[in-house]
Amino acid sequence: MQGIENNFLPKSLIYEDINKTPIKQENWCFSIAINNENSLMLVGCGNWIKVYQVKQEKVRLIHYYLTPNRVIFVIFFKFNFLFASSSEDNSIIIWSPYLNQKSKFLMKLRGHSKNIQCLVLHPIDDQMLITGSYDSKIKFWSCYNKSNILSGNCLQTISEHTSHVYGLSINQNGNKLISCGLDNLILVMERINQDSHWSVKQRIKVIRYGFRIAFVSDLVLVFLPQSSSHLKIYTLNPIDNEYSNSEDVVIDGGNSFCNHYFPIQYCQQKKLMLIKNGNCLNFVRVILPFKDNNNTQKVEIISISRYIFKMRKAQIFVIIKFMVHQVMMEIIQYFGQNQRMKFKYQSILRILSDILIIKKIVYVYNIKIILINKF
Repeated sequence: MQGIENNFLPKSLIYEDINKTPIKQENWCFSIAINNENSLMLVGCGNWIKVYQVKQEKVRLIHYYLTPNRVIFVIFFKFNFLFASSSEDNSIIIWSPYLNQKSKFLMKLRGHSKNIQCLVLHPIDDQMLITGSYDSKIKFWSCYNKSNILSGNCLQTISEHTSHVYGLSINQNGNKLISCGLDNLILVMERINQDSHWSVKQRIKVIRYGFRIAFVSDLVLVFLPQSSSHLKIYTLNPIDNEYSNSEDVVIDGGNSFCNHYFPIQYCQQKKLMLIKNGNCLNFVRVILPFKDNNNTQKVEIISISRYIFKMRKAQIFVIIKFMVHQVMMEIIQYFGQNQRMKFKYQSILRILSDILIIKKIVYVYNIKIILINKF
């Protein structure tokens, strides 16, 4: 499918650097998270988790916590003020951003025997965490007991993968989960209701393993094989209730090294996906559903902006956080390792502004954090 031409871009936009003093970080930043109120920002830097207050266009460090090992992932819970982190000590830690530096964490979840590389929150039941690890296990955790007290119980373990679990994605209804791993396997898991266990409904064998997988809807999922220029589209067959590869979409960044630190980000309201592939970022438009000439319901997925963002080095870690309750993209976070890296970010912002309403952008460049705001 063909991408949209450059006349799609807006003619002129103005941005203001609202943080005049960049926040220098001495360590690599693998993860950043913003809470739903846009008032707190988490930064995972080496063994540190830093909590910044974002207020009236100013960013101020208010807390920092030292962890035993390098922080891999940080995420805010949607419906309370807590956040979770994963690190190379094989555990998930639950924190409060309002603890002082000398206070210990609230709870630690142990059960994996190797690094936890992917973590998702249940979209409805905010008490449930789901983790995937290098130990080939997928674990379902309950953070609270029936008395609504922090407890940290492992509810279930799925051991169908035979090697590293790289990616997880859960659908909006919270009753379907997909995973991908080093064993060239995609698992499709389901549960009937809140009281039932998860079960593996389908095993999809792929030719090449990948880091990135995501639900577009209950009917469609996407999977990106490692170093591939083709995004695999899987659609659900209503007859046998199984997913199969229905088409491929060409994207940029194939045949180059990639890593698992950037999961696919999908904005349901705008029907847009951001997919990192090698040293490129790809915006993908999802059009669903529609009917073809044979009156068959179809889904169209088009790469609309392969030209957006190309970097000289592949070691870039990017996360986009979409606002939960508003039709806008809230945060774009760029993580750079190479201090000599040069690229023009303003052109990226111009493109994105034509696609979505941008509220704030967090941009990490030369290991510095800069807030940029449109006015």
